Amino acid sequence: MDVERATMMGRKAGLEEQLAKLKLQAEAACGTIRVSLNPALTPVEEMDIPTAAAEMDQLVGIYAEITGIRMQLAKINKALGE
Repeated sequence: MDVERATMMGRKAGLEEQLAKLKLQAEAACGTIRVSLNPALTPVEEMDIPTAAAEMDQLVGIYAEITGIRMQLAKINKALGE
């Protein structure tokens, strides 16, 4: 049982590390989107909408990964009694 617990703890640590990296990527994408679509900085007709849309697509993918990792972490935490 101790080996299983240690394995789950290791998996949990790896997932938490992945989650932290994904959160940084999401924050960066949000920043790019915010700058791209800020009418105070750029007139609407000059906005780089395709770039903002591409960043949004990337953000949606990151969000899906974050959701999946959170689900995995919930299962591990439940198994560990946390």
